[in-house]
Amino acid sequence: MFIIHHIIFEPIKRFLLDIGGLFRWCFFQFLNVMIEEKYSKDLEYFTNNKSEFINKNGFTVANKNMFVAFAIIIFTIIIIEKNGQ
Repeated sequence: MFIIHHIIFEPIKRFLLDIGGLFRWCFFQFLNVMIEEKYSKDLEYFTNNKSEFINKNGFTVANKNMFVAFAIIIFTIIIIEKNGQ
């Protein structure tokens, strides 16, 4: 089980966390352009999944990135299903 975890699950987890972080970074850069410059422009902030800092809502960067990655997967499945009909 140890080998399966490190060969299969860890790369998938890192991929999803990085996709979520990149999507969050792009979204907040879009908000910076459209509204005002109040969000971080540092890509390292959005992809620092090892940070244990908990924000005021009780989430770490990794929690937020994984949530966004799951949302992207769910919306992609919905779009594929809608276009397939």
